[in-house]
This record gives sequence, structure tokens and C-alpha cells, in this order.
Amino acid sequence: MNSSNQTPAACEVDAFIAGWKTGALAVEVLTSALGVVGSGLSLWCLMNCRRIQGGMKLQLFLFFSLLLLTNSVAMPGAAVAELWAVQCRQASAVVSFGLIAFYTIAATMERNAFALMAGYRLVAVCWPHKYKMLSLRLVVALLNGFVLGGVVILWLVVFAEQDLDDLDVNNPSGYKMGRELYIAILFTPMVAALIAYVTVIVVITFRKQFAGELERGRPSMREQVSFAVGILIITNLLLDLPHMVVHLMGIPSRALSFILIHVIYRLHLALDPFIFIGANLHYRRKVLLLAIPRCSLPKASTTGASSIGKTTAGSVARPASTHTVYDAGSPV
Repeated sequence: MNSSNQTPAACEVDAFIAGWKTGALAVEVLTSALGVVGSGLSLWCLMNCRRIQGGMKLQLFLFFSLLLLTNSVAMPGAAVAELWAVQCRQASAVVSFGLIAFYTIAATMERNAFALMAGYRLVAVCWPHKYKMLSLRLVVALLNGFVLGGVVILWLVVFAEQDLDDLDVNNPSGYKMGRELYIAILFTPMVAALIAYVTVIVVITFRKQFAGELERGRPSMREQVSFAVGILIITNLLLDLPHMVVHLMGIPSRALSFILIHVIYRLHLALDPFIFIGANLHYRRKVLLLAIPRCSLPKASTTGASSIGKTTAGSVARPASTHTVYDAGSPV
């Protein structure tokens, strides 16, 4: 890896693109701030919830920890490095490259963790007996360690092969072997997650039709989880696909389309945790009671029936039936 600094003479500032990138930075900083709050609240909900099976809780905790890391450090650092490059600032090429590399690794790990959760939901719905074994904490830890560790190693190998003197630092898919790696460890997990999501929804829909449960009252907790799945499918598909198209087409990082698509794509870093909380009644109540301790809310039943009583901070509603088993709060 060549570590020579970029020189101002070798760079020409495009005022139009620089202005757009400055505005993009403002949006990305706001996204990061909201993402930090949302990820922190999601982790707090998980730590205070005893209703999730241990393996799924570990997966969710890892996923939101990666979101927190990306929002708090990786994404803001990369956004600043991207602005430096557009403004032709005389910053160390190694520093800029390091910031982009750190963000790329963190973001790819987060996407692969998301795909793993999708796979686990598919197994849970289609092969519940196998899910019991695969969802053991040790198995979950080993599988995530293998996949996410592999992501880190592959990117480090690619980064070590780059020549910084002749490189669009802001666009890792343009690196030597970068596009191939994007297809292998970003595009492929995205497609796998989509297939898993669609399969889960189809299976659940057919089971409900077969059981004659389409006409019901208030949705149960399990149905709330399925609702959250649908929202996340649509949200992440809409944000992931344009992002992948930009990288696979080889669009340079100074193009306006590259800048705008990345601003839109990075919105998922803030949206995912709030969807996770907002689509789950139990967690939504926890957050509301945390924000407004004196707030009075109707009690919620895990079976879908509502109660007349009220609850305030310190008196969180208990499930109406201890026989209801569900992955409370699982978004995938």
C-alpha cells in the first residue's frame, strides 16, 4: 500500500459537487445522531426484556451494537473523509483511507448480521425443531463470529492491495477486487435476506389462511413481529437496491448520484432501530414510559386483547397468558 499524501495540485474542486456534499454531510450527521439514540434505546429494551429466546437476543444485541458503532464512529468519520476528498483538502491519504475502510467494514458487518437474522427467522418459521438447536447461544456466537470475522478478513486483504496514489478512496467498489467483494459479501447477503423474508411471509400467510385466522381482532404479539418484518423488508429493499446499483455500475464517488444515493441509503442506520421499537407494542411502551415517566397508557395483552386498566412508570403491564411464547421484538 502506497501511503503518500494527496497533493492539492492533483485535485480540482467542483463547487457544485462540494456544495451538495456539504449538505449531504449535514443530513448524515443528523442521521448518525438519531441512529445513536435509536440503537441505544433498542439495546436498552433488549437488556430489560426477558421474553426473547437467548440466541435471538444475542443476535439482536450484536446487530444493534454494530448499528451503534456505525452511527457513533464509522459513518461520521467516513462522511467527513468524503467531504475532504471533494474539497481537495490536504489531509493524509492514509487517514482518509482508514476512515473509509473502517466504515466499509462496519457497514458490511451490519448488513451480514441482518441477513443472518433473516435466515434464522426462516428456520424458525419453516423448521422450528432445527431452530431450537441453531438458536443456542454458543451456536449463534460461533456462526456470527465465522461470518462477520470472514467479512473483516476479506476486506483487510483487499485494502492491503490498494495503491493510494491511483485510487478513488471514497468508492471501495472501485478498488482492486472491490466490486467482486461487494457482490460476494454485500449483494449476495442482501438477496438471501430478501428471499428469506419473502418465504417467511408466504409461509405465515398460508398458515393463517389454512387455520382460518384471517379475520381477527387486535393483532397478537407474534403478528406485530410479522408486521415489523414487512416494514423492514420494504424499507431495507428500497434503500439497499439503489445503493448496490451505484456500486455495481462503477459510478465515481464525485458524481451527484453517488452522493445522493448514499445519503438515502444511510437513512436505514437511523430507521431500523426506530422501526424495531415502533412496531413492537411492548418496547414502544417501555420507551414512552422512559421518556414520560408519568405517562398513563392502556395495559397491553400479549394475546391481542386489550385491558381497561392503565399503567404508569413502575407498573409495566404483565402478559395476560403465561402460555404465549413468542420472539418479542424480533424484527426478522
